[in-house]
Amino acid sequence: MMQLLAVLTTIGAGGSVVYVGVRYALARIRRIEREGDERHLAAGAEVSGRFERLEQEVAELQDRLDFAERLLSRSAEPERLDAGKEFP
Repeated sequence: MMQLLAVLTTIGAGGSVVYVGVRYALARIRRIEREGDERHLAAGAEVSGRFERLEQEVAELQDRLDFAERLLSRSAEPERLDAGKEFP
């Protein structure tokens, strides 16, 4: 259980690093596009599309990680046999 949590934490941290890198690259691409350099515009548009796809993939990975963490937190809670029953 702890190994799974360690793996999920590592994936989450890696995903966050990738997400920050993608955001930085997109900001830089947009700055280049604003400057109007024609050479960079074509390459920038292609790279921008790639980074936007990567950004979406990272967002999907974060959703999956959140889901896995919720599942782990549920399994960590003990089940109660007497839940909802009143004792006389």
